[in-house]
Amino acid sequence: MKGLVLKIRENIDLTAATLLDDGNELYELLKTYYDHLACMHVRLPAFFKTNIFLFVLIIVGIVAVTIFNYMVLQNRINAAQHDAALINLMGRQRMLLVQTALLSYQLIYSEDPVDLARVRKVLANTVNLMEESHDKILNGDPATNFTGLTSKSVKAIFFASLHPLDIRLREYLVEAKALTQESYAQLHRENPHFQ
Repeated sequence: MKGLVLKIRENIDLTAATLLDDGNELYELLKTYYDHLACMHVRLPAFFKTNIFLFVLIIVGIVAVTIFNYMVLQNRINAAQHDAALINLMGRQRMLLVQTALLSYQLIYSEDPVDLARVRKVLANTVNLMEESHDKILNGDPATNFTGLTSKSVKAIFFASLHPLDIRLREYLVEAKALTQESYAQLHRENPHFQ
């Protein structure tokens, strides 16, 4: 290890002596180097002056593409939120439909007058909720920024099909409301509103 350190020290001393002996060459080398740097310093602003427009144009282009991508993505997010709200309302309608069918069945087969009054009230509230949800689906809801039906294919299901869902659902709601108004004596399986 000591031998290696001595060898490195000898190489350093030899390099230093060579540099001192060749001082003139070192001076010329340094002068050339500094002259070259000075020329670059003069050329550097000219380089930037000619290419600054290109640089700014590229940055503006990147910003424009980024803004465009953001707007497209935001538009897709808004469309997905609208579709999610529509799916939620349709799912709610499905749940309310099942609930009204079950409550209608309970209303017809209930023998307890207290239970009958409770079921009648719950059925009336459920029918009202179903009607409100149907109106929200068709016309939108300003409170939640839901715009209603926008898709032509979904509108066709509600209005233009062979058996339009809008008419069928409104008929169902009329029958369910009428069932809640029936007297106790008329609540039986042959009731036309239960059919």
